[in-house]
Amino acid sequence: MGGLSETRPGSVLLDELIAVLVAEAQECRRLLPLLEDQERALLRADAATLAMLLAKQEPIAQRLADLERGRQKLAHRLAGALELGDEALTVSKLITLFPEPEHRLARLRAELQALLTRLGRLNSRNGFLVERSLGYLERLFNQIMSAMAQAAAPTYAATGRTGRSVPALRFLDRSA
Repeated sequence: MGGLSETRPGSVLLDELIAVLVAEAQECRRLLPLLEDQERALLRADAATLAMLLAKQEPIAQRLADLERGRQKLAHRLAGALELGDEALTVSKLITLFPEPEHRLARLRAELQALLTRLGRLNSRNGFLVERSLGYLERLFNQIMSAMAQAAAPTYAATGRTGRSVPALRFLDRSA
């Protein structure tokens, strides 16, 4: 990977951190088209496609979580090696401490910011679509339950006896 100068404290840790950031960017790029497909499936109410997409997203999300834990540990170790507090260690700070001609960190930061912004927007949009769909389903369920309650309610016939104006829907087991 064309590591940084070994004479600087933390340079090996920085190379490891950069490798983790590169892997995180790669996983984000894998997730992006899946979230775009998820949005389309939500708009079509395509449950089968949604299930397939969620199954594909799960291992990516797990790898991202693992990478993020590793990134945090490396950042903590790097901050210690550079005698900085964890909160003081930023990519901008690393760029000033480890200037390099190709500005690998600056490009990586820009790419990750762009990816995370797109992922955040798609995730918010998909969350909105899911919430909207759940609202529709809740209203539909309430209407069905209301109709069933009305159908099951006794009415008075001309004889003064109770009877059912509409036959109850017997195929639904309401005791379950």
